[in-house]
Amino acid sequence: MTTPGVCPYCERRIGARADGRRKKHYINETSAWALLSYALLECRGSSDQGAVPNYRTISESKKRRGGKMRCLACDKWVPQTSTFRPAKHAHDGRPCKGWRDNQR
Repeated sequence: MTTPGVCPYCERRIGARADGRRKKHYINETSAWALLSYALLECRGSSDQGAVPNYRTISESKKRRGGKMRCLACDKWVPQTSTFRPAKHAHDGRPCKGWRDNQR
């Protein structure tokens, strides 16, 4: 039984919508088909077409280090947005690809 206010798939605290699904949020995984893209997958808790995170992604998201997440492009701990995407940060003097690929 899941606790109220927690997504049953990624085990994060996410508010619910009127239709019973969770608000739109993302997991820290990329598609296997996207070889050069760092676009994060949407969680199954907010979309029927979303992905279910594996146990390693869930355990890493629980050790958030003060509201931060690991950027898949530059492998640094960076601040995250309210939808669990990386906030804007620089890598080698330019905006990081991990941030750029997750702008929608």
